Amino acid sequence: YYCEFTSDAGNEAIIRRGVITRNSETRVPLLHNDTGDKKFIITFDPARNRDNSIITIMELYSDDDGYKGKIVNCVNMIDISTKRKTPMQTPDQVDYLRHLILAYNGDAPNYGNIETIMIDAGAGGAGKVIADMLMQDWVDSNGHTHPGFIDKELDRQLDTGYVKKYPNAVDKVRLMEPSKYKSLMYEAAIEMTNSDLISFTADYDNKGYITLFLTDDKETKNVQKQIEERLKKENLSDDVYAIRLKEEMKKSAVVKTQIVKLDPYQEIALANIDAMKEELVNMRRIKRESGKDSFELIPEKVGRLHDDRAYTYVMCSFYLQETRMSKIRNRQRPDANKLEEFFNFKKPKSSHSYFN
Repeated sequence: YYCEFTSDAGNEAIIRRGVITRNSETRVPLLHNDTGDKKFIITFDPARNRDNSIITIMELYSDDDGYKGKIVNCVNMIDISTKRKTPMQTPDQVDYLRHLILAYNGDAPNYGNIETIMIDAGAGGAGKVIADMLMQDWVDSNGHTHPGFIDKELDRQLDTGYVKKYPNAVDKVRLMEPSKYKSLMYEAAIEMTNSDLISFTADYDNKGYITLFLTDDKETKNVQKQIEERLKKENLSDDVYAIRLKEEMKKSAVVKTQIVKLDPYQEIALANIDAMKEELVNMRRIKRESGKDSFELIPEKVGRLHDDRAYTYVMCSFYLQETRMSKIRNRQRPDANKLEEFFNFKKPKSSHSYFN
């Protein structure tokens, strides 16, 4: 009957599986700031009784094409001591969030390696309560005192006076109201993902290790370009194209391999990122007359799949989009004196000049 079985939202999908596959790369997830100078975005969709309580970390970096992102870790804060494996208690979630912040910040003063901490402010996850708890100074497991975090822009809007109450708090938190930002964040995720600006880790096969491919960038790009040109002539679907490209790149002589054994935390990170990708390809757009569309799981996945990981991903995408846009908006205008020098502009000597 010419049926084509799909494993995503089909024609309704906001992000196609082929796009995810195209932007997936074999690499080890990062559990800390390994170089001490990388920049990270931390997004948090808290939950207490229902759903998952998810933290996603994305590395922010720049190249010739501007700012881009890498999803390096995804954490599900489950309390394994409970029978139903519900999320940790809120104070424990805050402690774990602080632990992750220190790990990804490294030794940078005033959390210089943390770009932002975005927290969903929906009523169900107590995001506002968590933001309140983060404002005060805190002591880590080694006895070192660290400043808290605050959303100064929101404080000014609401005139709460928390900036004066917590003078040491660093302006790194952004509380994201779903009613205001959810639609915008999903639109950003669609744009950033389809533009190949965010990469994921490759699908994990649960073998306890991954095989890294060591390549010479210049030679690899030439070989990849040749393979891409040949595959495009075959008119393949996005999914098949991405799989064939990856397979033929593995077979090319420019690639050398290295086997890396994973620890349990790295395996959990890879599994959570895979779950995130599965959530993303099963999200659909629902048109609204207001023009502000909503985004939900397809009906057959409701109750069987969560969307918490996808939501933390769209928060990362939104920040990346804003960062790229601010870079464009903040480009310096040319100085008038330099323009005059460039055009060799001189005033006429005539007494009848309009410039006198």
